[in-house]
Amino acid sequence: MMERELDAESVSLWGVLHDGELRRIDWNKDTRSLSIEVTVGYLSSYYDWPADAGIVFQLFGLTSAKVNQWIPQPGLWNEDLGSRRWTPRDWTELVEVVPPNAVMISEATVSHPGPGVLVAVAGHEVRDGASTNIWLELTLEAELLRFRTPDGSVDLDKLIQLGDAYWDNLGKKRRR
Repeated sequence: MMERELDAESVSLWGVLHDGELRRIDWNKDTRSLSIEVTVGYLSSYYDWPADAGIVFQLFGLTSAKVNQWIPQPGLWNEDLGSRRWTPRDWTELVEVVPPNAVMISEATVSHPGPGVLVAVAGHEVRDGASTNIWLELTLEAELLRFRTPDGSVDLDKLIQLGDAYWDNLGKKRRR
């Protein structure tokens, strides 16, 4: 698997994960590793991936996990529903907080704040196929991050290129 050193600034994964569904989170306490699977319909279609296959974020040596949930109140405030930082002992519960098919991603970033890597994913909850008014932000810090698509392991640059190729092609289709 390939790895990439990241600069101090964040790298947006909007082109790869926007409108993707966070499908699954798996925690392995023995290896302190967390896998997040995101299915992105337009990429699956464009690259002929199986419809239920997704992009997997593999975080090794997880050091921090935080989930914020809130209901936006336009022009007023955000009603905080449950910001919480989990300890390693509680990460099994984190898997239960973000149930399958529960988050439609609006933004995701990767940054390298020092030793290790930081992944932030934000979106709104979906229940029974319908959007709720509950927003969620998941922030994870780990020692190492790797990516896997249905075609195999990719580094961050290749992952971004996959999204860029789709959006570049979409623009060409629109001009016809």
